[in-house]
Amino acid sequence: MVARDDAETAKLREIERRAAANGVPGVQWLDAAAIRELEPEITGQAALLSPTTAIVDYPAIARSFAGDVVAYGGQVLTGAPVTGVRRHGDDDVEVSTPGGAHRLSRLVICAGLQADLLAAAAGDEGRAGDHPVPR
Repeated sequence: MVARDDAETAKLREIERRAAANGVPGVQWLDAAAIRELEPEITGQAALLSPTTAIVDYPAIARSFAGDVVAYGGQVLTGAPVTGVRRHGDDDVEVSTPGGAHRLSRLVICAGLQADLLAAAAGDEGRAGDHPVPR
């Protein structure tokens, strides 16, 4: 993780503190020179190197989750842009896509960088009415 300014450096120090408190092994603080030595294409004021932090195969994990959903009678839609979210009481939600609307009693949306926009579209604690997805 790389910090670009003083505010991010302060946050990075807190992450470093938590890593130490949780016993994460091998975490190293890097200054700007150490960052350039390790990775010349990265610029920053400070960084944390965590050589034991795992990198996961996210597509494999997502496929496994999707398999579980299908095994329990659910449906998985991929490549379906969400254009709107509408709550129906406390129990159902209607999700609009270019292919049509889907009314569901349970919903999980894996939206990556758009997850915050879809959460806002769904409303506070799922009690809002119609919400177009911000563009």
